[in-house]
Amino acid sequence: MKELRGQSFAGMKKSERRGRKEGLQQGKLEGKQEGLQQGILISKIHLIRKKMAKGKTAEAIAEDLEEETALIQKILNLIQLHSDFSDYQIAKASNQE
Repeated sequence: MKELRGQSFAGMKKSERRGRKEGLQQGKLEGKQEGLQQGILISKIHLIRKKMAKGKTAEAIAEDLEEETALIQKILNLIQLHSDFSDYQIAKASNQE
């Protein structure tokens, strides 16, 4: 009897098992994509901090990174509001707004 995360496959139809397996695979793929997007955002936040430290404006940073000024300004505001936050924490806060 095969088990997957505490769920028994006994008594399940073949199509149900296949559907469950496909659902789990899709969930893993979505999780990986979300993690990749989070990593990209963290890298951008790191670059934004460096450019901010050099005295660049939101507009200049947006142009350098080829991003929308509104996104850069949002991140700059979060960095200023939470100067003790890590890049990861800023990314997390950015996604919650």
